[in-house]
Amino acid sequence: MRIAVGFLTAGVAAEFFHRQIIAVAIPPLQKELGFSDTEAGALIFAFATGYAVFSLVLGRIADRGNRRNIYVAGMALWSLATAAAAACSSFAMLMATRLLVGGAQGASGACNGPILADYVKPERRSGAMALVSVGAALGVLGALIGGAFATAALGWRGFFVWSGVGGVAFALLFVAMVAEPPRGWSEGHAEKPGEQPPVRDALRVITHTPALRDSVIAVSLANTALLAPAQWGPTFFTRVYHMNLADAGVAGGVAGLFAVGGGVAGGLIADRMWLRDARNVLRLPGICALIASPLCFLAFRAPNAGSSIVLLVLSTGLGMIHTAPAGAVLQALAPLRTRALLSGVVNALLTFVAMGGGPLLTGWLSDQLGSSNDGAGLARALSYSAFLYFGAGVFLVRASRTLVPDLERVRAAA
Repeated sequence: MRIAVGFLTAGVAAEFFHRQIIAVAIPPLQKELGFSDTEAGALIFAFATGYAVFSLVLGRIADRGNRRNIYVAGMALWSLATAAAAACSSFAMLMATRLLVGGAQGASGACNGPILADYVKPERRSGAMALVSVGAALGVLGALIGGAFATAALGWRGFFVWSGVGGVAFALLFVAMVAEPPRGWSEGHAEKPGEQPPVRDALRVITHTPALRDSVIAVSLANTALLAPAQWGPTFFTRVYHMNLADAGVAGGVAGLFAVGGGVAGGLIADRMWLRDARNVLRLPGICALIASPLCFLAFRAPNAGSSIVLLVLSTGLGMIHTAPAGAVLQALAPLRTRALLSGVVNALLTFVAMGGGPLLTGWLSDQLGSSNDGAGLARALSYSAFLYFGAGVFLVRASRTLVPDLERVRAAA
């Protein structure tokens, strides 16, 4: 079990590394290919579109098939697509590769969480998901810091090639070390082939389960607040505070490092709260998101880089606390035979809204609010992420009020 959880964590790290490398590549890409902030946001939106579509498709397939094999195939494909981007000579070609990367990463959105849930018992699941969220933060951290230095040394094309090669090697190692777990193994349920409900019934779980519905809305808002700055952070620091790309990557990486702490803390706390008062599993992250809101606003209005980094570190750490508890709630409220589908649906929504819509809207606002040369428009656009944290906090607290009765209904139906 520990080996599987470790590889699932590393798989998420590889996933987020490959999706985040575009963030450090934006400055040299804009210089070489000459596209606007709106077009840069469109690259990220293309990724999110591919992810959203294929998370749904692969989620449905994974509820019937071998999730491990689907996951590994996705890893290999997104790695090859990353390497292929190095040959691009136009904006359209680059967008096509990002669309393919996103589609292949839909395999992770559909398969990672359900595989983890079948390896880990419910009372230990939040802690395991916290570890997986560490993988996401480490992937972002590696892309921002390692990517910035690699881009400076090899150029963005060389960095993309080596990233792709490493991803393919990891996919081969994953398939050799991780087996497909029986569905329901961690909970003592026997798998019942042929009982898979239609898609509309699976989607109805979200709309008719108040705690799940409000949690999904909250996580969508919180992830947008996290991912828009993560994608635009290096560009923000180079424009506003005139850092070089390597220093800007380190600045963003510091915030990512503290996000790791927030993700771990959220999972460890949630594991204890399941046994004491399950409502606090969502209530505490909600309060943390409310506190993160003003800190995020001030981070992008700070008078100097040092103040901005400190405020960004605090808001990011608090903002990440929700990830493991919300993921554990999703798996706890999802019917056994629809976990992969629901996981795919939720991850598709999160990626389309947070990873795609957030950076695209930020780029468009940046172009509308000020000159791209001094970064004033980008700073103002990023500061509006604070309102998303506030909304996330409100919906998490609201979800906590119905979590216990919703859990009881799911357990009674199992």
